[in-house]
Amino acid sequence: MVRGVYTEYSGPYLALLEIAHWYEVILILGFCSLFWATSVTGMIVLVAVTYFAELIVDNVTARLTWRWMLKSAVGVGVVLTVVNMIWVYAH
Repeated sequence: MVRGVYTEYSGPYLALLEIAHWYEVILILGFCSLFWATSVTGMIVLVAVTYFAELIVDNVTARLTWRWMLKSAVGVGVVLTVVNMIWVYAH
C-alpha cells in the first residue's frame, strides 16, 4: 500500500492513470527543453534536474489521497495566482 491514490483503481482506469502520468512527465520535460535555448548541455541538465524533482515529489506524496492533494493544489494555486496578480499590477 505505497501507491496512495493508485490503490483505489484497477484495470482500465489504472491504465488510464498511468498513461496520463507519463503524458504529464513528457509534457513537463518538453516544456523545460522548449524554453531552454542557450545550450544543449544546459537543456539536458535542466531536464534531468526537473525529472529528479518530479520523482521526489511523487515519492513524498505516495500515501496521500486525491482529496487531500486536490485541496492542497488548489490552495497553493490560489495563493500563487494572487501573488502573481499583485506582482503584475504593482509594476
